[in-house]
Amino acid sequence: MNPQWLLWLRYYAVFQNLARLPLPLAYRAASRIGQLDYQRQPAARQYIETGMQQILPAHLAGPAQREQYIQAYFGMMARELLDTFVMARMRPQRQHLLTLAAGSLDVLHAARRGGRGVIIAMNHYSRINMLLLALALAGERLGMLTMVTDERNRDLDPVSRRYLQFKIGTLVHFIQGRWITLADDMRVLYQALAQGETIVLLLDSHTPDRVQKKLHAPFFEGSLSVARGVARLAEKTGAGIVYGVPHENGWRINAELRSLPEDPYQAVEAAVGELQRDIIRAPWAWWNWNTWQSIWTPN
Repeated sequence: MNPQWLLWLRYYAVFQNLARLPLPLAYRAASRIGQLDYQRQPAARQYIETGMQQILPAHLAGPAQREQYIQAYFGMMARELLDTFVMARMRPQRQHLLTLAAGSLDVLHAARRGGRGVIIAMNHYSRINMLLLALALAGERLGMLTMVTDERNRDLDPVSRRYLQFKIGTLVHFIQGRWITLADDMRVLYQALAQGETIVLLLDSHTPDRVQKKLHAPFFEGSLSVARGVARLAEKTGAGIVYGVPHENGWRINAELRSLPEDPYQAVEAAVGELQRDIIRAPWAWWNWNTWQSIWTPN
């Protein structure tokens, strides 16, 4: 069968219909699909295994634990896919899917002192859109910067383009803020922060150096390449930076915001340190095991 048809079936015949089920059952089924993905993708398994051996040697008890983490990675990615369609069917009776960690809103409100803008610095860790949704349901208005999802991005096939536009469009419906892409005029992003808005930015996106210059922050026994633009934005607009991370608790999500240093460059480095701490806690939750060679350099 044509790969595009298979992808369409995965998104719209399988996961979109799973989202109609009671949430515990839906996420249990998604986890099972993740196990099938694990079995069908030996090359991806090998690449992730190599990354874990390179980056996490001090935190792996042995091959059996490593395989357990890799299986959990595929399960988490399948649940994240299901989140897209669950968001589209979000109702008050389903909001028990999400909780906010104690003190998270206090962290955000403190960072806004004097009416300044705030950057929520996140990484590709766990079910990231659920953190934005949790904040939106708590009454927070958020904007975000994303990859290009329209025809300007020639790397996207039509099915992936449709899916990503649906995914981000659904999230924007809840968060109510500006949706800015990497192909848009970045002055809009500066203006938003200068006007006191809250913007979500991803630190560990893999983009060519011609698009975003990089900082190299200490990360395990090496360094992680992260977007320099986050620190530069905060420096030029006076925005505060806080760290955002979602944690899985079974099929539910507990979303957390943490304070970071005032200095923008120290804040970005500290955010990478927070990511390292979270990966030690749940190694399978980092999406970028599938691109680790592009963003991590050993000492």
